[in-house]
Amino acid sequence: GHSRWISWRAFRHFAAVCTRHGIQIAERKSNFPSQVPQSWAGTNTDTSGGQVSATVSEKKWRKTKDCVRQLAELVRAADAAASPGSSEAVRIPLKPLLSIMGFLIYVVRTYDWMTPYLKGLNNVINGWRPGYEDGWKLTGRAAREHERAQEEAERDLTSGSHTMMFRRAHEENLDEVVPVAVEPEAPSTVKVFDRLRRDIKALLELTSSEDPPRRRIRSKEVLVALYLPGDASGKGFGSALIRREGVEYEAGVWRCEWHDQSSNFREADNLVRRIEFLVSRGLRGAEIFIYTDNFVFESCYYKGYSKTSPELSDVILRLYKAAREGGLTLHVVWIAGTRMKEIGVDGLSRGDMLDGIMAGMDPLNLVPVAQGAGQRSCGAVTEWIRSWWRNTPDWDNVQPWGKTPLVEVTKDNMFELKDVVGSRLWALPPAAMETALEMFAEDRVAHPWNAHVFAVPQLMTHLWRHSLGKDADLSFTVTTGNHFWARAQHESLLIAVVLPLCHSPAHRGPWVLRGSEGALDLARELERGFRLHSGRLSREQLSNMDPTVQEMWKNPERRSRSLLLQFLSSARKFPPVQECLVRGLLRGEFRGPVPQAPGSRARRRRPGGGRKRPAPRNKGSHEVQKRQKR
Repeated sequence: GHSRWISWRAFRHFAAVCTRHGIQIAERKSNFPSQVPQSWAGTNTDTSGGQVSATVSEKKWRKTKDCVRQLAELVRAADAAASPGSSEAVRIPLKPLLSIMGFLIYVVRTYDWMTPYLKGLNNVINGWRPGYEDGWKLTGRAAREHERAQEEAERDLTSGSHTMMFRRAHEENLDEVVPVAVEPEAPSTVKVFDRLRRDIKALLELTSSEDPPRRRIRSKEVLVALYLPGDASGKGFGSALIRREGVEYEAGVWRCEWHDQSSNFREADNLVRRIEFLVSRGLRGAEIFIYTDNFVFESCYYKGYSKTSPELSDVILRLYKAAREGGLTLHVVWIAGTRMKEIGVDGLSRGDMLDGIMAGMDPLNLVPVAQGAGQRSCGAVTEWIRSWWRNTPDWDNVQPWGKTPLVEVTKDNMFELKDVVGSRLWALPPAAMETALEMFAEDRVAHPWNAHVFAVPQLMTHLWRHSLGKDADLSFTVTTGNHFWARAQHESLLIAVVLPLCHSPAHRGPWVLRGSEGALDLARELERGFRLHSGRLSREQLSNMDPTVQEMWKNPERRSRSLLLQFLSSARKFPPVQECLVRGLLRGEFRGPVPQAPGSRARRRRPGGGRKRPAPRNKGSHEVQKRQKR
């Protein structure tokens, strides 16, 4: 509002509406509207000057610098006390590390450019736990081998072992004993890993300023977005800065001493040097989309380091420092090499200035991050999904899987999913997937009987791929080819299927199929088939594939439809989880009934209690006989 009174009246109306919907908001506990409000969750927000920025108080910034210096002093003292030539890792106290980590977690909510450099501290704090090696949690085959070794060790333990305790399934009064692992106690000191030393060096540089930095949340010029595609060939480099005013390009050749560096380092340095130059020239508060065909650069930027190249880690640190100085919002987006060639930046690094944007292509339509899979394929992707989302392969009786329609989620109904009846088809643009996954998480809790299907082009995957992979029962990538996802799309398409969480008439269980052998084998078969059709399998992989299977994949749409129909048909025939297994997983003295699956016959119970059991033998006149109840 234009005055404090109007703003206060608007807030009172908003609070009244929230109260009617069960959200308690008391206006007497709120402050007057201000463009510079007080701290909230440790962040000071400033909306003056037509822009939104965030910072922390001077007291909190001084404490942040003190915590980083304290951490550096702990490691320095431990290194000085270690005997020279010893191969054992130095150890530092765990308790102060927990205090430092607890404070820095709230600081990175304001300064996201500090987040990657807390990983080393987290590795040191949790490196003592089972399933960790050199501070990193075991994954893949190493994690499975570790779990298998633990299971074998637990089998050899006796009932009196101090590392295991046993709980009897008292509800069913069974003789089965359920083992429950007891987590070992945390040690007083923990090992220091090299990752922590590198992160301390980066944190000292990022917190070197005397005054707390100001992070731009929203620029004053909302429409300003800088697109910086860049590439580097063996002897040359090129980049293009695309703005509303036009295109600024840069091309050149590397000096002799740079020829020995890796291509990953050269491409990253090419882009970072350009951003540092823009910041030194006065660029402030802009949002920059950095497009690169180097997947290593994208992953290293969001991780904050490179395991194999210290030089590349230094380049990433320079990029974070430039973002801090200029108050920039950076998005590093990987794109396919074929798209980079189409843009024309790939030719800049080789001296060719007659392709793509240099030949007059519209630069604002370079990368379709605002278009979904259905829109980009003119409906071919959604048509293919609906062809296998059926109960039976019979085309005469086409009934959707689960006997509910597959409704496409769009920007119009994404925030009103409570009114949508049926399974959900998410074919939204990659740029909207971060918000879409928040809506998906709420909808899955509110409507656990619904299934979900995702079809997302693999762009801006840092926003959504990891979160989606945690919930997907089946996920696979579709390589571009002569089918519904054409070669002109450049990047692959990710398909994810999320089955219902609870029992329903069309789906009886299990709760999740993620990580099961059947789902993993099917994903490998689908990905290998689409790669075969696109001609991207090696000779060794082709020789190991059955010629009959190769013949089937000449029509990838028909073959993939057949495999997915079999998967969905088998998912509907799983038996429900047995009640005795469910009770063994429940914690505490749970005595309530376990819900029966719809359509299953409940076990008849005697009135007044459970099944009749013989009374226990009398062990003495001083003991009182009691009948065991279920």
